[in-house]
Amino acid sequence: MMKHKKTIMALALFALVASLPLVTAQGNGMQYQHSQGMVQLTTDEIGIKVTAMDQVPHFHWWN
Repeated sequence: MMKHKKTIMALALFALVASLPLVTAQGNGMQYQHSQGMVQLTTDEIGIKVTAMDQVPHFHWWN
């Protein structure tokens, strides 16, 4: 019975730790947009756009 409780507690702790990056990403206001051939990530501090033309990625960033 004690082994069962430890296993459940370990799984609960793992789930909590695994969800921390998602909570952190939501807290800082990161925005993600995508369309055919373009991905754009923006925060309050920086914006990054990656476009693809003929399978060659082009990176753009601004602050």
